Amino acid sequence: SSGINAEYGIQFLFCRHSYFCYSFVLISETVTMIHQYLLLFSFIGVQLVTGKYSYTLETTVSGDTHSGTDSLVEARLHGDAGRTGWAALDKSWVNDFQTGSHETYIVESVTNIGTPLCVEFRIDGYDYLLLYSTSLVNQKLPKIKMMAYNTDRVKLSLDYTEGKASLKLCQNECSKLLPLSESQWLHNGTVYDLESAQVTDG
Repeated sequence: SSGINAEYGIQFLFCRHSYFCYSFVLISETVTMIHQYLLLFSFIGVQLVTGKYSYTLETTVSGDTHSGTDSLVEARLHGDAGRTGWAALDKSWVNDFQTGSHETYIVESVTNIGTPLCVEFRIDGYDYLLLYSTSLVNQKLPKIKMMAYNTDRVKLSLDYTEGKASLKLCQNECSKLLPLSESQWLHNGTVYDLESAQVTDG
């Protein structure tokens, strides 16, 4: 027999045995189902990508001699609603973090940090970096800009004799304590005797 199956667009030519024809139909149905699932997963994937939050991060390196670095620098963004993961600050075809340079980075994350409060930097190398300042804008809140300065002139370096491996720059001192944890509580570990209303330990 021969004919065209309009639903699946497959032409059957000289099918001498009916089971052979049906096997083609079954394969066609399976392929169609797989194709539909792939379209669904593709759609979900697009939704995940478009659901990312974008942040504009600016950095300024000190103009002092040898303040720049060739080491990899990463940043983690903090806000009143959460924080992002670590993101590498490395532009293609750009020599990042050179002395006196000012760079702008677009950082994407699935986390909405809310109002920007701090930027935490870390370095992966012994070639130190001396940042002058940083600023951060959540593109969902474009009118709110966080600005912070490295007033203590802390250097970033894995060489602990000249700097620190990480540095958190915030718009104010209170923001540095976020997110709060028990280890940061003033009376963490204090033991009270409720009957005598006395502190017995801590």
